[in-house]
Amino acid sequence: MLRFFLTTCLLLGTMLIDTTVPALQANAQEAMERTELRRTMLAGTENTEVVMARLVIQPGAFLPRHTHPGDEFVYVLDGGMIQPEGQDPTTFETGASLHFPRDVVHGGFTVVGDKAITVLTTHIVDAGVPMVIPAE
Repeated sequence: MLRFFLTTCLLLGTMLIDTTVPALQANAQEAMERTELRRTMLAGTENTEVVMARLVIQPGAFLPRHTHPGDEFVYVLDGGMIQPEGQDPTTFETGASLHFPRDVVHGGFTVVGDKAITVLTTHIVDAGVPMVIPAE
């Protein structure tokens, strides 16, 4: 259960990164607001960048399963309720922090209830490639 919760949290941050995921449904894109706060090359590297963003996900938004070409860290600023595919709704706790290593599949849930979820995400990823990779 903890692994699923962590995976779910990471997905929230992941789906906010650009519009590079064609698998996102139009209604989900409209129900999410991503504000990129900082994007810079990781010091001492030539091909790794750090991207920090704030993501607000409205009720009804579905986040597809996906991975990233690097690590994602998520901090839940304002939690709410999510419903993983085929499961009962569960709480996405304010103050939770998550880490999704490179290529770990996460996501696959809908924000439910009447409260938006807000997260702060930090990605440390390969530069010059799509940041979000849809999972099969």
